[in-house]
Amino acid sequence: MHQVGTRALRALAVGAALAALGGVPSRALAEEPQTPTPTERAQAETFFQLAKGLEAQGKMAEACPKYEESLRLDPKPGTALNLATCHDALGLTASAWVEFLEAARLSAKAKQPERERFAEKRAEELEAKLSKVTFKLEGSAPEGLELRLDGRPMAVQSLGTPLPLDPGPHSLFARAPGHARGETPFVVAAGPSAATVVISALAAESPARAEAPQVSTPAPTAPASGGKRLPWPAVVSGVVGLAGVGVGTIFGIQAIRSKSEVDASCRGTVCSAAGLAANDDARSAAALSTVGFAVGVAGIVGAFVLLVVRQPDDPAPPRPTSRLGFGGPGGPGLSYSGAF
Repeated sequence: MHQVGTRALRALAVGAALAALGGVPSRALAEEPQTPTPTERAQAETFFQLAKGLEAQGKMAEACPKYEESLRLDPKPGTALNLATCHDALGLTASAWVEFLEAARLSAKAKQPERERFAEKRAEELEAKLSKVTFKLEGSAPEGLELRLDGRPMAVQSLGTPLPLDPGPHSLFARAPGHARGETPFVVAAGPSAATVVISALAAESPARAEAPQVSTPAPTAPASGGKRLPWPAVVSGVVGLAGVGVGTIFGIQAIRSKSEVDASCRGTVCSAAGLAANDDARSAAALSTVGFAVGVAGIVGAFVLLVVRQPDDPAPPRPTSRLGFGGPGGPGLSYSGAF
């Protein structure tokens, strides 16, 4: 009878610790874990050996997650004891406490009384060092309130109950439908200690803000081309004029270069064959340059004349406008008019 009562109290203690720690994502702490497969057992042994090697090197922070994964894959009393000892070495008293309790449960199930007594003793020693926090909410809890402690769900029923937490920084996140979200950061001191964290009441969202119409201002559009259009004869004349100026410029440069060759190859009226050829090239380039500039000037002047003397186009017909209004019980509050 005494043994049954002890196990019941132990189960209650584990449940309270799980609620305080936001739930342990491990099959190992379930009441009836499933039998691991051979593959899971092999993986669990691999993680266990890795953890032992890291622990031997003094790398406890790296060893603990390996022990935890090994325990998740294959819940064994020895693995639970190693994980609890690892967390205890890091000062994570609440985690170590609940893991020693779990190690005692697994040891009892495996009929290992020595390990069971050792785990119970260590859990009892750590219980006296626990840091406990009581969470209180200002005002009444809104309907649909959700709490997350360090990113893990926490039962709303935990409010007002002293809960064991690991020393260090923590954060409690609260939210409820129709209310603004709230986050409360806090730091837990090393135990034994007791503290109270007050969660500020979640502010209700303004109904006007939730129901206000979303009005977006349309982006300005470029005005459609109306009655002023460039006449195509003026465009063609301008293009021809620019092309003529370009041709005149190119052949003008060529004439200057050929003239330089003539000066270098001739002495007075006596020229070499190269000088005579350069002289012919210079004359031809100069003539083409003159023609190009003449055509260019004529084209540009013609385009200018066509643009100045052209008749204005017919005015564009007026465009219809529309009006859009947003209003409430007291009349329209916002109106927008535009043309289409």
